[in-house]
Amino acid sequence: MKFYDSMIKYLHKFYRKDEFIKAFIKAAETLFDKAETIITRLLNLMHFNRLDEKGCIFWEKLLKIKDIAENIEERQTNIRARWRAKGHNSIALIQNIMDAWRPRASVVDFLDGIILIKIRAEEFIYKTLKSVFKTIDDTKVAHLGLKIDVTQENKVNVGFYAHTKIFSTVYISSED
Repeated sequence: MKFYDSMIKYLHKFYRKDEFIKAFIKAAETLFDKAETIITRLLNLMHFNRLDEKGCIFWEKLLKIKDIAENIEERQTNIRARWRAKGHNSIALIQNIMDAWRPRASVVDFLDGIILIKIRAEEFIYKTLKSVFKTIDDTKVAHLGLKIDVTQENKVNVGFYAHTKIFSTVYISSED
């Protein structure tokens, strides 16, 4: 009813009482509601975090993503990572891919011919990172190695507040 109310208020008070004008605006409301729905859907296609099922299917076909994730959030992350990977091969590109997963949760660097990714997380992350690592492996130059350092912080309450850190290094070779 927002469209009808806003259109009526733009008219002179004399015309607001006319039955033909009221019927015309009521008919136009249906047309504009459909147009608004279509425009909103198209705008949502340009924002990966707003994608619905149909939007994910569209982008997965366009980007040729074969590994379809189980839930919508992981699918949106995969699409965002693959889209960002469509640029040049650089540390900034790999940082953008990691930022698609979680902004500012990782630092990407290049050290002695190896791409080094340092990740800091507060929960179990390996399952969600699997597709991001696959995107990075597909994006990076084949002869470069990839080293991932994960610092996982677990907050535990056992009568007192403790802060434990688990350090792990994941090596992914560039060979199949």
